Amino acid sequence: AVVREGQWPGIHPVDTGSAGATERPWVDANGYLYSYLRGMYPKRAAIAGYRPDKEAGLPPERSVRPATLELAIAEARAGGGNYILSLPPLYREGLLRGESRTVASWKQLGRTIEMLKARQTVYDSGLTSRVGIVAHDWEQAYELLNMSYRNNLFPTVIPETGIASLAGSGLSVVAAAGVTPSAAGKTNLMSFARAGGTLLLAPADAAGERWWKGMVAEKPAGGKDQEWVKLGAGRALLYLDPVLDPAEFALDLIDTLGNQPRDLRIWNASAVLGMVHRKEGGKALLTLINYGGTHRDIIMVRAAGLYKSAVIHRVGGATAPLEVRQRRTMTEMTLQVLDGVALIELE
Repeated sequence: AVVREGQWPGIHPVDTGSAGATERPWVDANGYLYSYLRGMYPKRAAIAGYRPDKEAGLPPERSVRPATLELAIAEARAGGGNYILSLPPLYREGLLRGESRTVASWKQLGRTIEMLKARQTVYDSGLTSRVGIVAHDWEQAYELLNMSYRNNLFPTVIPETGIASLAGSGLSVVAAAGVTPSAAGKTNLMSFARAGGTLLLAPADAAGERWWKGMVAEKPAGGKDQEWVKLGAGRALLYLDPVLDPAEFALDLIDTLGNQPRDLRIWNASAVLGMVHRKEGGKALLTLINYGGTHRDIIMVRAAGLYKSAVIHRVGGATAPLEVRQRRTMTEMTLQVLDGVALIELE
């Protein structure tokens, strides 16, 4: 089965008449799609087959950078899935005519695939995240996941049948927004919180069941639409109304981590998204994907965990050590010039 859902990766054109000077670019990316497929259908290969047309959010008049094919492959492989290449018409015609720019891009794509292929075992093992989102179906989950990925969160997708295995999962925060778990699922979520975890709970709709009813006696004063409650050694953030703004939900998800470090933070590069894979022996692989063209400013990256060394790998075989700085339970690195895809191996 190949999923046609997906959006052509890159920077989405904005309305310059209404955009603000400090507005972040709108990144079209698909990492969340592979996360959803792996979580909901673990016995199937997570394969996407979206095409460069209106179906993938790409109008015919929008030009397509050749390098966006690299992004499509990189986000798929890093997400533990794959993408069936579909060439934009101008790209295909350029290859047939032997245009130097297009042929160079095609060769670069081959080098990118080789770099990713060498780490496929790590990618297949799955992402490492402190955050999980309970998913019921695509309509309920996809935008919550999309906005989370856009903020460099890459939540573990938990099908409702998988709530029973939260103990020992390594998760710190679990969100159940727009879902009503089974009786066993409710019990397991509460057990997760009482053991020290954090929950983010929201009803499916305005008239939907608030299955946690009784934790909050009534709507808080002052027009608040959410409330924190203590649950044993843990706590829960309760939405009193459905999630209307998935972007705000993603920020709330970050806030629920509290003092715990996020798995990944990136500064000064709002079009760069990343994913972290932990490896045996205290190692990690960080995949950085730049959706906005060559970035020449200094980028700071912070990964959870203490690492002594970092090596960056760029497409074509170029490698270089990065200076690392340990901050409490986190490791910081800086790099300059990021074009397309880069991998950082931490040890």
